[in-house]
Amino acid sequence: MRFAAVAAAALLIGATPLATHADAVTLFRAGNYAAAAEIGRVEHTPRSLAIAARAELTRAAFMTTDRAEAKALVLQGENDADAALRIDPASYDALFQRGSGIGYRATLTNSPKLAGQAHALFEQLAKSDPQRVEAWLGLGAWNGEAVDQLGRMMASIALGAKVSAMDKAFETAERLDPRNPIPFTYHGCLLLRIDADSATRARALLEQAARIRPREAVEATAQRGGNEVLALLARGDVKAARLVAKKLGSFSRLI
Repeated sequence: MRFAAVAAAALLIGATPLATHADAVTLFRAGNYAAAAEIGRVEHTPRSLAIAARAELTRAAFMTTDRAEAKALVLQGENDADAALRIDPASYDALFQRGSGIGYRATLTNSPKLAGQAHALFEQLAKSDPQRVEAWLGLGAWNGEAVDQLGRMMASIALGAKVSAMDKAFETAERLDPRNPIPFTYHGCLLLRIDADSATRARALLEQAARIRPREAVEATAQRGGNEVLALLARGDVKAARLVAKKLGSFSRLI
């Protein structure tokens, strides 16, 4: 079983080559994760190091098939987040990536203790700045992934994770950032993964995501994955749609 917490950008992205002089933010937005991480460390600002952390964690969760490599990338991402926090201990971006890294380690090691730490950090961030979308995405994913992996009863007993908490967090993220397809896509896919009877509601969320124009690579890739699930739902193939939705989850590529 996996204990999950996932960052706001937690979906597979295809790398896009850019000029070597591009900064970490530009490289990340284009989906060039390895370069974004490298340049982020060179720039060595709280923001660029948080970008480096996000890049490495995304590679770990969605781009590698090797478990040892995934663990190494998660560790590197956590190190980058910690480097950012040494410069600015209050950096929201770095704290969020730190929480994501802890959550990913929880997933890879089946650790409820680490899962609880990730959840606590996401809740802290949501309270500190409730108008930012990232922590709400993290809370939505954390609850939904836990219920999907453990079942409703065990997720509630072991971690306090609930579908209602998932819904509340994702709905907040959707309200705060309605031009972002990621919360709609992830919300719809998790509903579908948890319960086949949620297909109608999941389809509505994925249709909303499909109408949004992506602003960067991470959003475009999330939308493409959601559109694949949506096409299967439109054909009435809920079983196949649930399988594809499962493949969009973190660490689903690990062999």
